[in-house]
Amino acid sequence: MNSFAIASRRLRIAAALFRANAYHPDPCMIELVATAIEKAAAAFEAVPPGAYEELPHNVETAVTAAYARIEAEDYRVPAALVGYATEAVTGRPPVIELLNAASPQLALEDVQLYALRNTLIDHGHLASNDEEVLTATLKALMILHRKHASLARRIEIDNGRPCNVGKPAAEIYSRP
Repeated sequence: MNSFAIASRRLRIAAALFRANAYHPDPCMIELVATAIEKAAAAFEAVPPGAYEELPHNVETAVTAAYARIEAEDYRVPAALVGYATEAVTGRPPVIELLNAASPQLALEDVQLYALRNTLIDHGHLASNDEEVLTATLKALMILHRKHASLARRIEIDNGRPCNVGKPAAEIYSRP
């Protein structure tokens, strides 16, 4: 399977995960976004094998539209889900940055999420031909990014507390 077909397969799974996990007061909005993700999948499918090394303009437009729709509102599903699907072509999966928490407990949570994400990527689960493994991996990454966003908000609040202002990041970040 070429990289465009892999990306299309992942995007179709991402659309199903979006439908199953997104929240919006108007269910039509969930369907609108899932359809945008499926349009991106169709754009990838339309690319002949070996035709391009990079995203053609129409494919990039479809992917950008899917991203924009997800980021326009809080659906409780991160746009990174689309990024993991397109990684098959771009070679660049979404990243999780360390958040530099002052609190050791929050720093530990941060490092654990970072390590888990890297483990999922490094063990090649995104490249699995098994539909269940791929679905479980994309779902795990979706949940992980959601937890990371929540943790980022908690760390921002905690780092802003008077006792933590100006305090360096917890020691756990400097360990090898």
